[in-house]
Amino acid sequence: MNNEVLAPSGMQRVFLLPGELCVSGEPMFMATLLGSCVAVCVYNRHSGAAGMNHFLRDRLATRNEPYGKFGDTATTFLVRSLLSMDDRIGRYEAKIFGGGAVVGNLGMGAGIGVENIKVARSVLEKFKIPLVEEDVGGRHGRKVYFNTKTFRVEVRRIGARHKDYGDRKIRVLIVDDSELVRKV
Repeated sequence: MNNEVLAPSGMQRVFLLPGELCVSGEPMFMATLLGSCVAVCVYNRHSGAAGMNHFLRDRLATRNEPYGKFGDTATTFLVRSLLSMDDRIGRYEAKIFGGGAVVGNLGMGAGIGVENIKVARSVLEKFKIPLVEEDVGGRHGRKVYFNTKTFRVEVRRIGARHKDYGDRKIRVLIVDDSELVRKV
């Protein structure tokens, strides 16, 4: 992928970390890195308004948690933010990415990606926003690049060459100035 074609020089760029989202009425280049997390891209072809989120889990468990980390609240906030710019729901389209079972074979996080995908689809369906593209599931992570000027999303798969992460050797480097902690 040539980032210069996807994001012409001079275009504002933002990299979304887990729990973040970005909404803009101006052309931007948004990017993120996903494993079991999901990113939802929503855009309005008439006004050019667009946004993207990156959430970690499907549903908000307690009111003390940051809303951006959860698909139900983060995606609802993303859609409502865009609707505040243009409330004609029929002008919006959406794309969903991520939800891979990247650590599922190690006995951790199995099903997180599946639930994240379900909640993203559910919120979009509730708002009646058509889902026009998705690249979800599997056993790999993704780098996602969203050009809000062209509404083009490019996805690069990460770790797709490994069929089963459970068979991979895991290397760990422990750095600590305490000899006792290093032995533990």
